[in-house]
Amino acid sequence: MALLLLSALFNIYETALRGQVMSDEGLQEAAAMAKVADKFANVKSNTIMLTANSAERAVDVRILPFDYNLGNNTVSFSTEIPARQEVIDDFLGGLNSLRIFLEDTNYSNEFDSIHTDINTLTPVDWGGTDRNVSFIALPQCMKFSILDQNTITLKFVCADYNYLSITRQDINISFTPANSFDAISCSFNSSPSCPDNDFNAQSPLPYMEIALGSSACPSCSLPQRARGHFDPAYESYVRIRCSDGNCSPVDVNLNEGIAINYGGPRIRLGLGLQLDSDIMELLFSDLNLAVSDIYFGIRRWRD
Repeated sequence: MALLLLSALFNIYETALRGQVMSDEGLQEAAAMAKVADKFANVKSNTIMLTANSAERAVDVRILPFDYNLGNNTVSFSTEIPARQEVIDDFLGGLNSLRIFLEDTNYSNEFDSIHTDINTLTPVDWGGTDRNVSFIALPQCMKFSILDQNTITLKFVCADYNYLSITRQDINISFTPANSFDAISCSFNSSPSCPDNDFNAQSPLPYMEIALGSSACPSCSLPQRARGHFDPAYESYVRIRCSDGNCSPVDVNLNEGIAINYGGPRIRLGLGLQLDSDIMELLFSDLNLAVSDIYFGIRRWRD
């Protein structure tokens, strides 16, 4: 009987000990999952996420190739066109410097043992060829891109949303003394005219207003604006030009998205958008991020 009692006590102790080990391992794994999640959120916040917080935004715009403002269902961008390539290169260079720091094994082992893997664009002065940048608003999948210095685009890249998700868009173009525009031509809904119509909240079609700021351009002679509702399925565009043909035109194409192309002396461009749903995130889209704890096999990533 004593032997059976001792055997039973030993089995109880062994079971309790095994349970304690499993409990400790479970707690350690849960802690590791929390650490991975926290680091992923921290790295994401510091590499790809643009915030609506005014203090954080003020820091972000120091290195971004544009200024921006983000509201519940609104977003605006302000930049120059042609873009300053050195600003884009500095932005990408800063991201790559941060990538090297975060991926450093010694740093990881010393502080948290969490591995970080980042893939992003490489600028020319880092030995790469990337010169374009894109940012995306989610969940609408609305992508804002600066391409080849002379082109700025905005388009929807997911099936669930399209140009009709934009309720209103405002494009503000400010000219400088270096410009001499004196002519404008339009096509709206395939009609060869520049409209001047008020916003109608009952219309299911997106509304666009292009405001032309020429007060700083004594050689410019242009109307103040072109505005109206339009059907993205039809060709709609605005072309700002010089009647003598001696300047590079500003082309604004509104067919299934916005594409603005211009290659002359720099002008200031503002793009404001109001959507029919809230924006949850505004992210740099050209960066893949993965954070992992190799020991526990825990991994979080964003492609």
